[in-house]
Amino acid sequence: MAEDLYKVLGVTKAASVDDIRRAYRKLAKQHHPDLNPGNKAAEEKFKLVSAANEILSDPAKRARYDAGEIDESGAERAPKYNYRQYADSAAGQRYGAGGNAGADAGAGFGGENFEDLFSTIFTNRAGGGAGGPARGQDAHYVLTAAFLEAVNGATKRLILPDGQALDVKIPPGTSEGDMLRLRGRGNPGRANGPAGDAMIEINIAPHKFYTRDGQNIRLDLPITLSEAVLGGK
Repeated sequence: MAEDLYKVLGVTKAASVDDIRRAYRKLAKQHHPDLNPGNKAAEEKFKLVSAANEILSDPAKRARYDAGEIDESGAERAPKYNYRQYADSAAGQRYGAGGNAGADAGAGFGGENFEDLFSTIFTNRAGGGAGGPARGQDAHYVLTAAFLEAVNGATKRLILPDGQALDVKIPPGTSEGDMLRLRGRGNPGRANGPAGDAMIEINIAPHKFYTRDGQNIRLDLPITLSEAVLGGK
């Protein structure tokens, strides 16, 4: 059985979107494949927390997940059917009239065959055979950039868990936690549907001397006592 998405991120069902995103960022950094090369357990955990964040950070998807309409992977769940719902449906009305005494042993209500009845019920439970084109899910990744790369802009290569590489352009002035979208580079669609997008969260590595203060950059420059007293370059 798939693990509950709230448990994957270590949050409660009452968690806010900000709580969910904070939990995701913490776990994504901890288990990112780039920081755990060759660690399959970390790779699987990274996939789990990415999938959990994709659903729980989206209010519409989260509501559908909470209602049991989609599962932990975002796939549609088969609709729940009970007898009353079936009897009231158009298909159920076919079997509403009483059978006649001369009906075949294999026939049910209204002379219909029981095989048809159960075939209809179980087809409905399985989703009615609906399987048209559907857009693929977005994929979430974390990319670490050096401080000056985020300030000046850069192109970074992101290695995906399956070994593929994406070249990501980081625009100048990128901040910690900024999200970049690469359209069509997410998970493949169903039945020739379009692929989802790659959502890339930027993590900025700390610099030895520079720090970010809003739109300003601060420099902590170590100097000796004599330089402080006498001056220096």
